[in-house]
Amino acid sequence: SPRWKLNLGVLEAEMERIVGWPDTSALESFAGPALFPRARFARIPGAGHWLHAEKPKEFAEAVRVFLDAPGA
Repeated sequence: SPRWKLNLGVLEAEMERIVGWPDTSALESFAGPALFPRARFARIPGAGHWLHAEKPKEFAEAVRVFLDAPGA
């Protein structure tokens, strides 16, 4: 049966990059619309953590509604 085979050598060598956070000190503030801190939520029934894969049409519609909203 299919199973995962992990490249442990690469994982060990690159773990800091995989789990680390990039240096963002030189980045400027983003002036466009964002989900936070003025969050707007959309519920997609039947979707779990991978909603974009589990309900792709519904996810795309929710994103479209957000991007088409005034101020987007």
